[in-house]
Amino acid sequence: MKNQKQKNCWHCNETNDYKSFFCKNCKKIQEPIDVNEYDLFDLEKKYIINLILLEKKYLDLQSLLHPDKFINTTEQEKNFSMIHSSKINGAYNSLIDNISRANILLKILGYKENSDEKSFDDHSVLEEIMDLQNQCLLAEEFEKKSKIIAEIKSKISETLNDIDHSFKSKSLSAANRLNIKLSYLEKMNKSLK
Repeated sequence: MKNQKQKNCWHCNETNDYKSFFCKNCKKIQEPIDVNEYDLFDLEKKYIINLILLEKKYLDLQSLLHPDKFINTTEQEKNFSMIHSSKINGAYNSLIDNISRANILLKILGYKENSDEKSFDDHSVLEEIMDLQNQCLLAEEFEKKSKIIAEIKSKISETLNDIDHSFKSKSLSAANRLNIKLSYLEKMNKSLK
């Protein structure tokens, strides 16, 4: 009897693990499944991740599933390969981005914004961001801009640690609010570069 963690091969009907990329019997590439980014790379569901390990897993998967490996196969296998490769690229790019990684983790952990959180109204954060933006606009000299950039990078680092702590303490609402703050800080950091 097949359980929910198994699927049948599209080619030979052999029962395989749900997340298998290849059939254990006929070795054919398997139909892509809907799996979250953390599960795709077999990563622990936490905010701070090992980016070197993620890159290694990304390269390993791409070397197995890249469409160039399936040039001499059926159209179906080529299509499966393209879908797998595209999902792997998208998942990798989402996980290396601090903001989207937090959003993914919030979704996986079942966080849903309530109506009070739909608009960001943390006045202290908004004042802090507006103050930094004003400093950026007024800074014309290289040294002043460098000082502001360093301050923004410090605040980004502090916010990343706060987000990680919020996830560890299961305070998803705080993690969401801090992630919004991080998005403002990241935008400012990019605009100053």
